[in-house]
Amino acid sequence: MPLSFLLICISILNQYSFSKKITKTLAFESNPEEEILFWENFINKNPKYIDGLIRLAVLEAKRGNTKKALNYWYLAYKVDPNAKSVVETKKLLGL
Repeated sequence: MPLSFLLICISILNQYSFSKKITKTLAFESNPEEEILFWENFINKNPKYIDGLIRLAVLEAKRGNTKKALNYWYLAYKVDPNAKSVVETKKLLGL
């Protein structure tokens, strides 16, 4: 009985955590500056996280910061030039 209770509690916590992540992501859509800060901090701790680098490249491109966008894209390219997100973003950035 205690093990099943523990598993139920873990499941509930996982769902709550996932829900908070979705809410946080949706909140970013209305505040790109906050999302950029989030990803910059995340990348400082995880410099080879391709999805974060690509997200920063896209955000900076949307802001018109072409130099920064290309820099973030290139960092992702150095990690894995064949990653699907790297290849797709290369087209998006017109490279």
